[in-house]
Amino acid sequence: MPKRGGATGAGTIPARVVEVATESADQQAEKPMTPRPTAATTTREHRSYNEVTSAERFAVIPMGYPKALFSTKELSRVREAILDVIRTQRQGAIKPYFTGCTFRPGWLLISCANKETADWLKATVPELKPWTGVKMELVAEANMPKPQVYIICFPKTGKYSNEDILQLLEGQNRALRIGDWRILNRVDRGKQIRRSLWIPYRTNS
Repeated sequence: MPKRGGATGAGTIPARVVEVATESADQQAEKPMTPRPTAATTTREHRSYNEVTSAERFAVIPMGYPKALFSTKELSRVREAILDVIRTQRQGAIKPYFTGCTFRPGWLLISCANKETADWLKATVPELKPWTGVKMELVAEANMPKPQVYIICFPKTGKYSNEDILQLLEGQNRALRIGDWRILNRVDRGKQIRRSLWIPYRTNS
């Protein structure tokens, strides 16, 4: 595993870890699924302690996760698809109430305020088709693997594809299970490439 601020090892392509982010539950604040009225017009704006602690948290993931991951654009489309269903069934008896929605690397975290909302989400997500061919499933957040996300700079590698970079890392480092790694994002800055790598905790053979 590359060390923060160092290279991957003697004889390897240069690589410098510039940031490490873990998939902890409190990594980033959750945002509401939909805009809410101000506190002056609703009593639901300020969540009670009981609401927060009783919320059920789920991950919306693509079939084949973690080999398949949602891009940021795809996450937006999944979220919009859920909102579209809410709008079309607004006259129905069920009024889903979400306490948070967060983009995580490759998947969508949704917090349901009550069991009714959780049951609605479980029934809704498998039927969603934000784009042709996509298949999704809903799993409890507690059952999700806890990977790490490394943001790594690779100097003088502008001509290499993402697959090339992973192959070079695998070809020059022992005991790294590169096949489980995923590149979430790539930023080209001249001859320097910055990539966000999704890496499971267990990366050795």
